[in-house]
Amino acid sequence: MSAKLAEDFAAFQIAEERRSARLQDLSSQLKDLIGKYNDAVRDLEGEKVARRFSQQDADESRSKYEELQQSMFKDEYYAAGDGGRKASLDLRDGVRSFLQANRPEHANYPILIKAYANELGLSQFLVASGMIKAPRDLVEFTKDFTQAFENTDFVLVGSGKDRADKKIQDGKSVQSRAGAERGTIATAIGIRFDSFDLGVYGRLKGGCKLSEI
Repeated sequence: MSAKLAEDFAAFQIAEERRSARLQDLSSQLKDLIGKYNDAVRDLEGEKVARRFSQQDADESRSKYEELQQSMFKDEYYAAGDGGRKASLDLRDGVRSFLQANRPEHANYPILIKAYANELGLSQFLVASGMIKAPRDLVEFTKDFTQAFENTDFVLVGSGKDRADKKIQDGKSVQSRAGAERGTIATAIGIRFDSFDLGVYGRLKGGCKLSEI
């Protein structure tokens, strides 16, 4: 009887040890799963935070981009009947004021203004933004701009070799040489519509670079 009891007890111990081993194994697997779950949750939260900040950055960048676009185009110049003329004279006066404040020795030089813009891109943008009603309004604007005074010109160009930035580079070289010969302040304006950026450049006698205006 005692021998049978001892065998049963030994078998029970073996079974308990196996069950304990299985429980320990399951416990280890559970801890591993919990760890992976917690890692996944942290990663997900991190991605959510990153997406939130990325969205905030994108919204801020979009807002700044829109503000920059609006700052480059003043409604009153396009809405007014003589807006082109006013824009031309204001630009000339702005250059003159800059020279008086920063280059007084050149403040009385004649000012030559050459403006180039992509006709299709600029007209589409102005119509879409409500600044003009139809593309032909841009033609009237540039005509008034050009006729404001004798040393100003606004040219609408196309794409490819005729693009605005190519005209600017060519114009700056010619204007710089002309300025060296005649002592003329030469200013070029370029509007490129792949990125809607506006560049204003100045050249002084001898090709010296004028600070951006």
